[in-house]
Amino acid sequence: MRPPRRPRANLPLVQLLPNLMTLAALVAGLTAMRFALTDRIEWAVALILLAVVLDGLDGHLARALHSESELGAELDSLADFMNFGVAPAFVLYLGYFDPASGFGWIAMLSYSLCSVLRLAKFNIDARAVPDPAAPRSGGFSGVPSPAAALLVMAPIYLVEVFPSAALPSFFVAVLTVAVGAMMIVPLPTPSLKRVSVPRGAIRPLLLAATLVAAAVAVWPWETLLMLSVVYLARVLVGWVIHLRRKGA
Repeated sequence: MRPPRRPRANLPLVQLLPNLMTLAALVAGLTAMRFALTDRIEWAVALILLAVVLDGLDGHLARALHSESELGAELDSLADFMNFGVAPAFVLYLGYFDPASGFGWIAMLSYSLCSVLRLAKFNIDARAVPDPAAPRSGGFSGVPSPAAALLVMAPIYLVEVFPSAALPSFFVAVLTVAVGAMMIVPLPTPSLKRVSVPRGAIRPLLLAATLVAAAVAVWPWETLLMLSVVYLARVLVGWVIHLRRKGA
């Protein structure tokens, strides 16, 4: 005779909010592709930005509500691939390349494949048992996929700011492949999640973040272009310093 099943405890609705936020981010990424198909590139970029924001919030919310789950982790990974591995490259392809461009399509595929490889390795590392003797890293290995999504669309920002400064399609294709490779290269990149802030700097930091958000709202293309250049310079300088230290 089978033992009676224990009734499942009801799950508070509030604990579903992180997963709902992840699904909302996925809807934003998919809808960005729809807007790109109808030549509304500015809305497509805005929705990918929304997906980046929601992706940054869902994990924090899950930890705050103590509602982490395997389902949430899988949803987050799958949504990241669609939102940051497929949608940005798709938007760039439709917004910048001739649809008949073979090397533009190959560049898009290369970027998406690098994204899925990065996410697969991230999932494996997340399930691995941490080695207590291993040194703790203060950042990521390679450029994280949300940052890569914003970087790969930089040619769109450039054209919106300087309409006469359109880059050659072949150069943009090479840039797309390079950004994809930056996701899987085993070199350190900074992580805001591991940055500690002195108590005295909290209010100035919040003010600066608010001003950046306001700048994105008022001057979106100029601000996104500037942030992309600053982040890329920070990553490249960090890699040069790391390689020099390693070779010393």
